[in-house]
Amino acid sequence: MDQRGRVENRVVVVPEAHIEAPRPHDDAHAAGGANARILREARRGLTEAAYSRLRNDISEHAIRAPDHVVQWLAEVATQGDPTQAPVTTQMQRGSNWKWWTKYCHHINVASPWRPDSQTLDAVGHQRESAIWAGGLMWIYGRMQPRKGKYLPEGPPHFGKPKPPSPLSALAVLRGVRAEHVARGIQPPSLALASKRAHEQMLKHARAIGPENCVPERAIPMTHELICRVLTIPEGQDILKGGKAWHWTSIYGISVRTVFHVLAQCGFRKAEVALGAGKWGSDKLSFASLKWIIGGETVLAPTVDQLRFLRAGDYAIIMPGPSKADCFGMRWGNNPIWLPFDATAAINAANALAQWETHAAVAPEQRRTTPLFCGPEGVGTPLRAAALDELFFRMMAYVLKDAAIAKKYSIHGFRSYLASALNAAGCSGPEIQAALRWASDDALKVYQVVQRETYGGWLVRAEQVKLTGARASSLHAEGKHLPVYEPENMIADALATREEMRSRAEHADNNDIGVIRNLGVDGVVGDDD
Repeated sequence: MDQRGRVENRVVVVPEAHIEAPRPHDDAHAAGGANARILREARRGLTEAAYSRLRNDISEHAIRAPDHVVQWLAEVATQGDPTQAPVTTQMQRGSNWKWWTKYCHHINVASPWRPDSQTLDAVGHQRESAIWAGGLMWIYGRMQPRKGKYLPEGPPHFGKPKPPSPLSALAVLRGVRAEHVARGIQPPSLALASKRAHEQMLKHARAIGPENCVPERAIPMTHELICRVLTIPEGQDILKGGKAWHWTSIYGISVRTVFHVLAQCGFRKAEVALGAGKWGSDKLSFASLKWIIGGETVLAPTVDQLRFLRAGDYAIIMPGPSKADCFGMRWGNNPIWLPFDATAAINAANALAQWETHAAVAPEQRRTTPLFCGPEGVGTPLRAAALDELFFRMMAYVLKDAAIAKKYSIHGFRSYLASALNAAGCSGPEIQAALRWASDDALKVYQVVQRETYGGWLVRAEQVKLTGARASSLHAEGKHLPVYEPENMIADALATREEMRSRAEHADNNDIGVIRNLGVDGVVGDDD
């Protein structure tokens, strides 16, 4: 209830009276680490400057509200609510800002906050373009190789640490510029900085070889690998410290279900496992799982219903917010239909039915219970770090090589599904919808063409006899351009049909002659 006795139903807090509230300067334990805390402090300085400009405005359009309202407006304009961004984004933005502030100190400018492009004259535009382009060169010159990244063994690099890419420095600038935009400041474009990054990238590619500039992506999972992971023997000593893994535990059943669901739904890791922070209503819960049993929609199935599932029944997962759909408005109304098959090696509906039976979540608790649990049991969320660690150890056991196992990740299930749907003849839009991509750009990255498909293209291409020609080449060869009048087209079609009929008749006669010469009239049977 507010001061007037009204029920409070607003998410956004708007000041109605002058209430002294403590400002959150002490955020030593806030998310994002030290760099993010430094960035938050820089934002507060920007807010104070914005408040001063608004309060001292003497124009006819000036804001004449009380000080606390002007302070609120300054915070809305320069702060917003950046803590709603994912923790990883906050950490990355803080790291970008650290580099930027060091560079600004190096060139001795008054503030790392650069002016809005609309306030600049020609000289100002040139200055800011030089500052941003110089930032790329300065940051790139001080970047160090990433830990664990090496060039190939043998000549010419002999396993040296892989140098950082100029595009990484450009990504830092883009993060800094995005931070400006989020505070209501539109800096000049990064066109000049991008040009310098392109030049440095050419030099970088020549130095390490273009084959070492290819983006490193997780290797897609395959049907065979997924089945091998799912059939790791019960009690195998694959956990940290040589501890045994048990598929029959509640955690084991949950993990098995996750692998089936990943293989058939193509979820991102963040959609099935919790990173930093607390589990909330935007994550998958048991309420996200519904069923079609015997043609009827079932929200909370009984054990008997799950035990007697048959062909034609479906598990339905309602996708929640994701990286490409942060509000759940694009795909949230598109159910994921998972057909039940008791004999398939990979079947999410079958695995979910077994998981529902063992989890035994009460209907009234489905909305507040995470769909997949951690080692602590039902009701606790599956953590991303724990899933990564377990998946690596399982892959290391299956592949018998830890180094190769590191090249696989949970995202490989998503790439597997995209490639499998492509090999099954699904169209691009169908695959994009199945994996809930916002555009087809990601499809081009994660969809892997099978070798049989690619080879088939080349075999068919080799059998084609090209007869087309450009008009310019016809002129060069001294030939006249073809005339495409209706009567010519009809004559060509009739002539082509007659030629094909003649060739077919000739081929049939040859076959009859071969059969007669062999003393056989008809098809040779098995007894001959």
